[in-house]
Amino acid sequence: MQNWSFSFYFEITVLEISESIEEERKMREIWSSNLTAEMIKMDKAARECRYVSIDTEFPGFLKSSARDADLFKCYEDLEFNVSNLKLIQLGLTFSDVNRLQSRTGDKTWQINFKDFNPSSDIHVSRSIELLTRSGIDFQRNKEEGVDSKLFTEKFNNIIHYNPNLKWITFHGLYDLAYLVKLLNNNQLPTCLDGFLQVLRDTFGELYDVKYMAGFLLRGEIGLERLANILEVKRIGASHQAGSDSLLTNDIFWKIKNQLSNINEDKYQDCLYGTAKEPIFLHFYWAKVNKNHPIFDPTQRSHAYYSTSELPHPVYYEGLLYGPCAFQGNANYNIGNFK
Repeated sequence: MQNWSFSFYFEITVLEISESIEEERKMREIWSSNLTAEMIKMDKAARECRYVSIDTEFPGFLKSSARDADLFKCYEDLEFNVSNLKLIQLGLTFSDVNRLQSRTGDKTWQINFKDFNPSSDIHVSRSIELLTRSGIDFQRNKEEGVDSKLFTEKFNNIIHYNPNLKWITFHGLYDLAYLVKLLNNNQLPTCLDGFLQVLRDTFGELYDVKYMAGFLLRGEIGLERLANILEVKRIGASHQAGSDSLLTNDIFWKIKNQLSNINEDKYQDCLYGTAKEPIFLHFYWAKVNKNHPIFDPTQRSHAYYSTSELPHPVYYEGLLYGPCAFQGNANYNIGNFK
């Protein structure tokens, strides 16, 4: 009887904890009525957690980049799209290395903005139809949504006082572009150089899960398919920013902790640009030794975009140095020295 009682108590306790975690992992919706209260909670989460996963929902693409377009053309199209369209939702999931042992788990917010009006603002009809089927209520957004300027004022403070956050995306150039636009009074740099500089200045560290997954799986792969392959369960509806940010977060941790125990430094500041060309926000100078780079910590340099943009090798104190994308691992040399 005592063993049965203990077992029953243990099972009920585990069930209660699991239900508590599931409850906490549900998206917290932010509207104009609860903006201040929820931003206070978000600020607390930012101070407790080091990782934040982001996703956005927006009214489609006015211009689509050709599959073989280079990064400069892709950014030209991105800048046109983001500058002429308005953000509908922003999803943010805060987490940390102890998330699996935490009673409260991750913390996800879905911010619903009032700025976009499908009756008067530019959009792609099929994108709005998809978002409507996914559960976004545009009428409620218009009536109860958050003014983006009010959100930006509060969120800029959170970023300013928490500079060590690590930002997680999935094929995140558009998500980052909308976030940059949001944080910079609806202004987006007109060139790729300026955009990458803003990313370096605004965000501490960046990770792109699609870029990370490319080292484990071959071929083009979307968020939903990657989740199915890795057996990561979605919470909430697809094509809603809160759910997508949480799913991106969970996939990041599955790759990092459960599949290969990877060193995340190898993927820091490496973004999925196009199918052929990733974007690297920094490079390191590496000493050339028998045609293999060995990391030398003398210098960390400015951004470059792809192998075609690598700088020439240089001589320093009689030794030849060439560019290397990652710190401390010769296997991750990104290209041939020119």
